[in-house]
Amino acid sequence: MNKLYDEIYIKYSNDIYRYLITLTNDKYLSEEITQETFFQAFKSIHSFNRKCSVYTWLCAIAKIAFSFSFLHNIAFTYAIMYGVISHGGTQFLSQSRNMHPY
Repeated sequence: MNKLYDEIYIKYSNDIYRYLITLTNDKYLSEEITQETFFQAFKSIHSFNRKCSVYTWLCAIAKIAFSFSFLHNIAFTYAIMYGVISHGGTQFLSQSRNMHPY
C-alpha cells in the first residue's frame, strides 16, 4: 500500500499544491494544506469510489481542507480579539467557556 501512496503523492502533489496556491495566494499555507490533503486522502482511500478521477477527488479534499483552515484562522483571530486565548495561542482563560460570539 505504501507504494500506491508514494505513486499518488508523486503524481498529484504538485498539481494539488498549484490548485491551493490559487485559493490561498500563500505558498506556506498551500504547502501545509497540501500535506493535510494527502493525509486525509490516505486515511480515507478506502472510500474512493472511482466515480471521478483521483485528481478530482484530491481537489475536493483539498478544498475541504482549505475551508477548515480558513474557518480555523477566523476562529483563532476571534479568540485573540476577544481574549479567549493570548496572542501566543498557549494561554487559555478560564472564562472562555462562557464567551459567546454575540
